[in-house]
Amino acid sequence: MGWLEEWGRRPTALQISNWEGCIRITTDYLTDPGQRRALWAWAMSQAGCLYRPGTRKKLSFARWCRDVENIAELTGHRRKNRAIGEIMRGLRGKPDLHDDLGETGMLPNAHENGHVFATIEGDRAVYDTKPVYSWRDDPSFTRKTGLTIQEWRAAKRRPREAKKRKQKEAA
Repeated sequence: MGWLEEWGRRPTALQISNWEGCIRITTDYLTDPGQRRALWAWAMSQAGCLYRPGTRKKLSFARWCRDVENIAELTGHRRKNRAIGEIMRGLRGKPDLHDDLGETGMLPNAHENGHVFATIEGDRAVYDTKPVYSWRDDPSFTRKTGLTIQEWRAAKRRPREAKKRKQKEAA
């Protein structure tokens, strides 16, 4: 019956495909082997399966940094954080998009987009004091240039009502 216990400890197909996906991500986005090793060691220590090479003795990430890599624990954490940052940048896509959330870790407090209208006077540019964030904020759209919708509807309604009154009076 020992073979049944061994069979039960084997990884499933889903576990193997997830592991291969992790390997693919780390090889595609991480070029520094030190960062790759630090990330894998940290992940395995979090899972509780980081062992001393050649033995079955469990290690902590700090002990792995000191004994296996011969680096300080802080250096190991920095390598791990740089590796995670590289993977995030690689997965995020184009770096010129307006997405600073990954670097700051906080939601933005101000508008991302804005446009400053410049008026050239002499040798210098003069800017408006009110910030413009979209085409709707343009002052040319805020001026009253005619009837409002309510005024236009009332003007259309008056002749109709006058026509109805004339028809009632004639009848």
